[in-house]
Amino acid sequence: MCLPAVVCLCELWRDGINRSPVGGGRPNKMENVQIVINQLPLMTTWCRITTLPARKLHVLYPSDFRGDRSPETFTGVLEGVLGQSTGSLTDLDLDSNCLGSDGVRRLAGVLSQCTLLRYLVLAANDVDDDGADIVTRVLPQCPALKTLDLQINDIGCHGAGSLVRVLVVCTALTSLNLAYNDIRESGAQIIAAVLGECPKLKLKHLDLRDNNIGTVANRRLSACCTRKLDVFVDDFDSEEEDDDAEEDGDEEEEEDAAEEDDEEDDEEDEDWPGSSDAGWI
Repeated sequence: MCLPAVVCLCELWRDGINRSPVGGGRPNKMENVQIVINQLPLMTTWCRITTLPARKLHVLYPSDFRGDRSPETFTGVLEGVLGQSTGSLTDLDLDSNCLGSDGVRRLAGVLSQCTLLRYLVLAANDVDDDGADIVTRVLPQCPALKTLDLQINDIGCHGAGSLVRVLVVCTALTSLNLAYNDIRESGAQIIAAVLGECPKLKLKHLDLRDNNIGTVANRRLSACCTRKLDVFVDDFDSEEEDDDAEEDGDEEEEEDAAEEDDEEDDEEDEDWPGSSDAGWI
């Protein structure tokens, strides 16, 4: 298959589908498409001449090629790409594109039409609480979504709470990754409360590592773990055990040192003249 020269495609392949339809021409559907963009005007041209939809799509706009170009331009191009695949897209990976919450807002309309979407990655996209609220409003429109990856963003207490509350209506979602955000203890307490109130959630994996949630909230979240739900948090208990072990070791060393000092004092008392039967001369 000849690749268009107008865009750098690191991988473009199709699994289980004939490369060309009967009678020649371009394929009607691409199974897996991975796109690395180096020039946005050329990408726009490629979008017009290439036949989509795709089933699995991974789009990456490397920082080396961004320059001073406005991120809104890239988001507009991406919106056009997704618009051609709403009826077939099941996997969408937009990791490390720095979309920001404004970019997520612009894509919300087309994402809400991806009713077959099962796997969505928005990691490392500068998504804050506003962006998390937008994702929350989109999720009920994606009834097949099973995995949502929002790690390495700027989501705080409010955004995390919104995302977890919507799980009540997102019955297909089984994996939620919120690691490396800024949820902190207040957000973790909200998450723990929702998990406690809704034991019938379909969620199986919840990643909250590196969110500064603190020891108390960490223990409360750990208590939410069941045979059906794994909650990944920072291992504060192990750190505390290590600290306790170090403290115990220090105390034992101090006790040993004190015993040695007592023994030395006893030896000095025995050698002291006043302790002998002869007494003072």
